[in-house]
Amino acid sequence: MDADEIRTLLGEMVFERAQKYRRRILQSSCTTNEDGVRHVSALVQGNGADCFYTQVWLRENGSFVSASCDCPYNQNGDGTYCKHIGALLLEDAAKHPAPKAPAAPETIPGVVRGTDGLNPAASRKDSYASGLEMLFGRKWRGDAPVTDQEARKLLETYQQSALQDLGEAGDPPQDTGFVELEPELTMLSGGQPWLRLRIANRERGRQYVVKSIPALLDDVEHGRSAGYGRFLTFVHRWDAFDEESRQLLQLLRRQVNAKQSMETNVVRSYSYAASDAPAGGLPLTGEIFDALVQLYAPTGTLGGYALQEGLPVITMTVQRRRGGVQIDTLPALNAVHGLDYDYLYSADTLWRLQRASSARILPALQALCGKSLFFTSADATEFCSYVLPELGSKLNIVDPERLLLNQIPLEPVVQFYLDAPDSFRIEAHAEFLYGEDKVTPFVPSPAGLLRDVRAESRAKRLLASYLQPGVGGREEVYGTADEDEIYRMLEEGVPALLAEGEVYLTDAFRSLQAAPPRITVGVSVHGSVLDLEVDTGEFPVAELKDLLRSLHQKKR
Repeated sequence: MDADEIRTLLGEMVFERAQKYRRRILQSSCTTNEDGVRHVSALVQGNGADCFYTQVWLRENGSFVSASCDCPYNQNGDGTYCKHIGALLLEDAAKHPAPKAPAAPETIPGVVRGTDGLNPAASRKDSYASGLEMLFGRKWRGDAPVTDQEARKLLETYQQSALQDLGEAGDPPQDTGFVELEPELTMLSGGQPWLRLRIANRERGRQYVVKSIPALLDDVEHGRSAGYGRFLTFVHRWDAFDEESRQLLQLLRRQVNAKQSMETNVVRSYSYAASDAPAGGLPLTGEIFDALVQLYAPTGTLGGYALQEGLPVITMTVQRRRGGVQIDTLPALNAVHGLDYDYLYSADTLWRLQRASSARILPALQALCGKSLFFTSADATEFCSYVLPELGSKLNIVDPERLLLNQIPLEPVVQFYLDAPDSFRIEAHAEFLYGEDKVTPFVPSPAGLLRDVRAESRAKRLLASYLQPGVGGREEVYGTADEDEIYRMLEEGVPALLAEGEVYLTDAFRSLQAAPPRITVGVSVHGSVLDLEVDTGEFPVAELKDLLRSLHQKKR
């Protein structure tokens, strides 16, 4: 297929998006069936960290046969053709361009009708010079070095914060049990009952309608951050929901998984199966795969694979190349996702990983392990700042010339400075100490300093979770004048900062105190009746009653 045929198949809008998604193709393969039909498959990254399994079938002449994708738009061939299918078709068209029509004789250079072209052409005068240029000029000098495409994709994944919703170990913990689900039934005459959900923060009480129950379950399974309105955005972990809601989610998860499994089997039985699927094989859902691994864990083997927990030993070898470095990483690994766990597997071993600890390193391992990637010198520095800190001690680096080791930044000493310019406002900022060099938001950073971007970003996110950024026009200075936020900063924020680094307080911040509540009491006497009128101001009446009740019990 050529670009015009793909545009006609997809439509103008999907075609334009598909062109941008070509660079998101992470892994691809191509096999040819006995009937000559080519089966092209790939993993195509979506808007976030999710990847969709995309397949197309093409005849020998490049004409289109069929396609499917497991994204919500195409739904394994049930929906319309999506941008992931379009990206794979465009990539294949670039690798296998349509054959050109044979040129007319008169359009071929050197072909002349009649007998005018029978005289032998003069020999090229510059053939010797061209040969020398090819041998000692272009071929000797070569083109400017370019980072491998997969290496660039790996850098962009971390530079563009594509995984920012996954969080890091240093992020402040999210509350637990604060989200509740309320079921709502609709009984249809002569039909099945329908269920929809309302979701709410138990502390605020405002409810929002869940637009898609499968999407909610998918967000919970992958721990994504999603929002339902102005006052409810949170990371969808199981422990974010109260006990009753978790039980409801488990019931819905089994229902949706059973429905999707039935629909998938029906589609495959009437259309086709994957070309590399074993005869008589049964596809496993993530939930069933998790249960199967758990069942065989005591034996240590499953279907010819040795079962291991945690990450394998990964060795990265660094070699100098013209204009940059070549990085070879072993062993060759692939990833598969269960419902509650992630897995890495080699030819004979399967490693089970905790999702919380593996979410940020899996993209790097999938891009590096079993491959040889070239980075230019400039991109190698970025690789050391963005990617290597994610792997940390889980990696064994063989670098005799210290091409990368000398570019790995020191772990900075994180210093938080807190101030109270007046009695109703606080400010804070972070500074980072690299040996004798200091990075501060008030002066330019030292030239040529290797900085740990991951550690600095973690500290800034920690401040942003309690205070508002952009004080005084400086994005890295945080502050607030809200009483609730100030109280939360004093109660929770300062201990969290102490766990991350050093904390320095000004005298004004140390003397910061909450203003006492203003409560007025009016007394009047009417005959033998004594009237008391209490004005609590902004102090909650319920809290005042609890306080008086506790004092009365103490007097007893």
